[in-house]
Amino acid sequence: MKNPNALKWSDLRTGIFFILGIGFAAYIGLVVGKNTNLFSGITTVKILSRDVQSLAENNFVSVSGKKIGTVSKMNFVTHNDSLYVVADLRLKQEYAVLVTKDSKATIKSLGVLGDKYVDIKTGKGSPVKEGDFIALYSEDGLANIASKASLTFEKINTMLDKLNSGKGMAGRLISDEKMGS
Repeated sequence: MKNPNALKWSDLRTGIFFILGIGFAAYIGLVVGKNTNLFSGITTVKILSRDVQSLAENNFVSVSGKKIGTVSKMNFVTHNDSLYVVADLRLKQEYAVLVTKDSKATIKSLGVLGDKYVDIKTGKGSPVKEGDFIALYSEDGLANIASKASLTFEKINTMLDKLNSGKGMAGRLISDEKMGS
């Protein structure tokens, strides 16, 4: 009589496939969740800013419009009693040679909704190494343009008020009733 507790080859094969399936699912979860490949090389460069303009972890990094990496983490740093944010940019190794020490990073808006990403303009210096900082330049965003437009409208309203009240040569010309008849 056979032992009922004996392990059969079909049971063992099912268990092996189950463990392999769990491992593959975990790998896929890491790749999709981190938006990276576990087997490709990564170079991390950093940017320093007082205002990261709603940039978030896992936003993408591009050079000339091509995605070359992601923002991996952001930390607060205090320097000379000022608060800064250091963002780590994880660049794919194959594209990291495009980013040089004199490259210029800019935080840009992806669309009307305001999703942010880091765009890097390449320079002519030597390629960055692990942990290097690159310069971050600010770009006039939609909020800055809106505030400038608001100031312009205030100035136009002030000028129109002066015209309507008859101040200045143009105001006297417009408000003079003898000129209209």
